[in-house]
Amino acid sequence: MTVAVLGVLCIFGEAFLPGGVLGVLGGLLIGTSFVGAYYYWQFSAYFFLFSFGFVVAGILAYILAIRLLPKTGVGKLIFLGTTQKGYDVSVADEQDLIGKEGVALSFLRPTGVAQIEGKRVNVVTEGEFIEKNTRIRVYDLKDNYLVVRRMESQPQQRPDQSSSLDTTTGGGPTSLKGLQPERQLPENET
Repeated sequence: MTVAVLGVLCIFGEAFLPGGVLGVLGGLLIGTSFVGAYYYWQFSAYFFLFSFGFVVAGILAYILAIRLLPKTGVGKLIFLGTTQKGYDVSVADEQDLIGKEGVALSFLRPTGVAQIEGKRVNVVTEGEFIEKNTRIRVYDLKDNYLVVRRMESQPQQRPDQSSSLDTTTGGGPTSLKGLQPERQLPENET
């Protein structure tokens, strides 16, 4: 019986010193008390009375903790008494972005940042990696993330970036001559 009371005290102490150690120790002590009660009383009326009393006491303690603890001084320190105002976790604005197009501002591996309709938003792909500056479209809103897919077009190039290829000759480099020295073969002397 003393072991069971120590187990209950350990579980009660877990509320004030969280970390799991006291809760696990309390559960082990309560389990040990049931094993001890079975060993001592077998399946007699005392064992069932002990078990029934322990279960009823646990249910009553739970109900009292839920109903009365928030009204006590300790409960007021533990539980939040008022609701927080001015903070809304709704995603109604992001719901309007479904079907809209945008540009990936970072590499999406698979999450990242994109600009859609002039707004900078966090997005996630369906598992694929998408390059930075790629055109994307929003397809869904799942778990507060906008789900995007790559659009069929190639990555969008920003206006401040210039191509290193010469477009006047069909997109290739203008000349490779002069990049490597010509190699001369030795002449055979006979």
